[in-house]
Amino acid sequence: LNGEWAFYWKKLYTLSQVKQHKPDYFVEFDKVWNDHQQLHDSNKAFGYATYHTQLIVNAQKNPVLAFSLPSVYSSYRFWINNTELAHNGIVGQDIQHYKPHWLPQVQVYPVTKDTLDLVIQIANFDHYKGGASRAIKVGTPSRVYNERELELASDMLLTGILVMGGLLFLGLYFMGQHEKEVLYFGIFCLFFVYRIIGVDNLYFLHHLFPNLDWHLTFHFEYGAMLLGIFIFSLFLRKLYPAETGDLFIYFMAGVSLAFFVMMLIAPVYVFTYSANLFYYLVLVFVGYNILTVFRAFLNKRQGSIYAILSLAFFGLAISLSILGHYQIIEYYPIHFSMGYLGFIFFQNLILSYRFAFSLRNSKELAEQAARAKSEFLANMSHEIRTPLNAVIGFAQIAAMNAKDAAQQEYMDKIQLAGKQLLRLINDILDMSKIEASKLSLDRYRDWE
Repeated sequence: LNGEWAFYWKKLYTLSQVKQHKPDYFVEFDKVWNDHQQLHDSNKAFGYATYHTQLIVNAQKNPVLAFSLPSVYSSYRFWINNTELAHNGIVGQDIQHYKPHWLPQVQVYPVTKDTLDLVIQIANFDHYKGGASRAIKVGTPSRVYNERELELASDMLLTGILVMGGLLFLGLYFMGQHEKEVLYFGIFCLFFVYRIIGVDNLYFLHHLFPNLDWHLTFHFEYGAMLLGIFIFSLFLRKLYPAETGDLFIYFMAGVSLAFFVMMLIAPVYVFTYSANLFYYLVLVFVGYNILTVFRAFLNKRQGSIYAILSLAFFGLAISLSILGHYQIIEYYPIHFSMGYLGFIFFQNLILSYRFAFSLRNSKELAEQAARAKSEFLANMSHEIRTPLNAVIGFAQIAAMNAKDAAQQEYMDKIQLAGKQLLRLINDILDMSKIEASKLSLDRYRDWE
C-alpha cells in the first residue's frame, strides 16, 4: 500500500475528523517526512501526522485479510473503519506524551465491507527521520504469514550458525589455539547475532520481550553494528597483516570506536543523523576488504580463495542492506540473509583451513624433531660406547693388577656397573635406530 495517502501534518485525526477536513496534500506512505517538499518546518523529522486512504476489496472473495505493519519512526496507531487494529508505542503531540517503540506486526482483519478506510497516526520526537520508510503490506493471511515465516526461518538459521560458529572459535582459542584472528572472529559472530534477531526486518527479539525500552534497544542495535565493524577490522588485520599494513584499517577501527562513544553520549537525533556518514564509510570498507583478499590471493595466502567468496557474499549483503536502507532498491530480506549466510560459511572455511594447516605444520615439525633426535642418537652410538668400553677395559686391567682383595672387589663392581650401563645404552640406541630406520640385523653362526 505504497500509493498516495491523504496527509495531515501536525494533526491527530480519527476517521470522522478526516472526512470533515481537507488534507494538506497527498503523499506516498513510505516517503519519510524529511523528503516532503511541501513541509517547510525547520525540523521535519520531529512532529506527528495522520495518513488516510481507502482500500477497495471484494468482501465475498476476501472475507479475511492480513496487514503486515512495518516499524515506523517511531510510534503509530492504525485503524480500519474506525476499529483500531494495531498500535506501537504511544502517539502524542509532544515528547512528554509520546513513547517510541519498534515492533513490526501482522494483524488479521475480518472484512465485512468492500470499502476499507485506513487511518494511521504517526509521531516521532527522537529519530532524525520521521514517518515511515516501508509500505504496509496486505494480502491473504496464508500468504502474509508464509512470507513472514520464511523470513523468520532464514533469520533463525543464520542465528544458529552464528552462535555455533562464535562459540566454536572462542572454544578453540581458549582451549589452546591462541591465534587472535580466531578470537576476533568468534566475538564478531556473537555481536552479529543481535543484528539478525534484534534488528533486521522483523525485530524478533522485540516480539520475545515486547516491553523492552526503545532507547535501550536502539543502543544495542547500533552498538552491535559499530563494535562488530571494529572487531572485524582487528580480525582482518590479524588475518592478513602484510596486506593491511596501511593506515586505513586503523582509521576504520578508530572511527567505529568514535561513533560508538558518540552513540553513548549524544542525543539520538544527533547520532542517527551522523550515522549516515558511517554507512558510506562501511561501503568503502567493504571495497577495502575485497581489495585486501585479492592481494592475499595474489600473494598465495592460505584460504584466500575462500576469503574472496566470503567477502563477495558479505559485500553483496551489506551493499544491498544500505541501498535498501536508502530506498534505492526494493528490500528483500531473504536475499540479505543468504548473503550473510554465505559470508559466515566461507569465513568458517578460512579459519578451519588455517586451523588444519596449523595443526599439520605442528605435526610435521614434531615429526621432524623426533626424527632428528633419533638420527642424532643413532649416529652417536659408537661415540657413546667408545669411552664406556675404555672405562670397562681399564677397570678389568686394574683388577688383574690389584694388590689386595679390596681393590679387586672395587674393580669388579666398576666392571659390573659398566657392563649394565652398556647394555642399557645399547637397548636405547637400538630403539633410536628403529625409529630412524637404521637398525641392521647381524647373522651369527653357532660353533660347536
